[in-house]
Amino acid sequence: MLHRIVGNFANSSPETQVQTQVRYYLKEFYLKDPDSYKSVDWSNIHKTDNGYRVTHKYRAKNSFGAYVTEYKTFYLNDEFTITGVY
Repeated sequence: MLHRIVGNFANSSPETQVQTQVRYYLKEFYLKDPDSYKSVDWSNIHKTDNGYRVTHKYRAKNSFGAYVTEYKTFYLNDEFTITGVY
């Protein structure tokens, strides 16, 4: 799985780049109701041997229209492309 927003992030901090990619992934590829997405919390961004790791807590509506809270851990490479979600 490789997902990345195409854009100019050259002057953005790693935190901004990681959070932008994660939000894009959730809204475009994962959530049943992307408009219901609400960010709750972010872990610190950890530098790994292959890029970055961050855990994100968010709320969004499920298939039944009820709000659920989820945690997902995202792995991104050094070019801020999402390579794994757990």
